[in-house]
Formats: sequence, C-alpha cells, structure tokens
Amino acid sequence: MEYDARTGITKEVDMEELRQISTILKSKNGNNSLSVESIEPSKEYMSKSVSKAPNYSLFSSNRVEIGDTSELPYSAVCKIYFSNPSSSTGRGMGSGTLVAKNAVLTSAHCVFDKNNNNAKFENWVACPAYNGAPYRNLESGWSKVYYSSAWKSNHSHEYDWAVCVLEKSLGDVVGAVGATSYETTSEMRNIAVRTFRLP
Repeated sequence: MEYDARTGITKEVDMEELRQISTILKSKNGNNSLSVESIEPSKEYMSKSVSKAPNYSLFSSNRVEIGDTSELPYSAVCKIYFSNPSSSTGRGMGSGTLVAKNAVLTSAHCVFDKNNNNAKFENWVACPAYNGAPYRNLESGWSKVYYSSAWKSNHSHEYDWAVCVLEKSLGDVVGAVGATSYETTSEMRNIAVRTFRLP
C-alpha cells in the first residue's frame, strides 16, 4: 500500500511494479519513486570496512554502545518521534534506518497507531545519527509511506514494516546503508545480519 501525506490518498501498489523501479530518488519536481528490489548504499558506506567490526549477539550482555554516531553505518540509524494519544505521555518513539538518502525503513507500528483504528501518527519526525540529541539539528517528516495492507488487518510481526519517503534528503549529510529485498525467507539463510538500534 502507498499513503501520500500530501494528498491524503491511500492506494494499492503492486509489488512487482515496485520491483521494476531502480532507485528511491527525490527529483527536482518533488516526485518520488520506490524500489524494493535493491537500493545501493551511499558511496561512503561502500568504502568502509563495516564487516571488520566485532559481532555481538542481540541478546548478549556484551553489546557495545557506540560513542560516535556521526559516521556510517551508525549515522544512518534514526530516532523516530511521534504524537501518540494512546501513551500516558502523549508521545511515542521508535527507530529506523536510512536505506536511501530520503527513505527510512522502520516498523509499521512506528507509523500507524494500531490502538486507534490504524490512524497515522501525527508529528512524525526522523532524526539520524541521534546521540542524546539530534545530530546537527537534522530531522524530517515523511511525504509518503509504503507498507503491507496485511499489517493493518492483523498487526502480525511478519508484516510490521514501512518505508517512509522523507520530505528532506537527510542522507545527503549522514549517508544511507541501502537495502535488498528477498522473495522468500529461504533466500536469507546463512546471511550474516548486523543490527544497530537506539537504547
């Protein structure tokens, strides 16, 4: 599904159609296109030897806090804020990752309120390279969001994803890590996965 915040229109988007579009780009006239097949990471990311960083289990106690979040891949991790009427504080937060210069991959539950008829969260903002405060005051809302209609039906973890096309190209400053999609989970067997998240 595609929801356009500017027009308020939600429409069904064929995944095969999306796979044929080569990049996520924000053109000069403001139009956006999306590829879920493959998004190349920033040149800065490709030049780094990220694979040499130590591995830690997601559930182990020996995870390491990153002190400097200004360099890739850490700079691509975003703290997400939004208004949440269901919360006692009225605010919610989550995390996401810049997969293209103007696109954040996050969870659908960080965009839509499952406790309020799946309404979109208001005042949604992504802040890349967050480390106690927004990095260089960088932040952006989104203009379009792509998500699975199945998530709104059953809120299953399997479909709990969203790609938010941002109003600003934050990756021009902090970079982006790129993305690849897979047809089946079996294609992902034996692939090493590195996760970065906000505490």
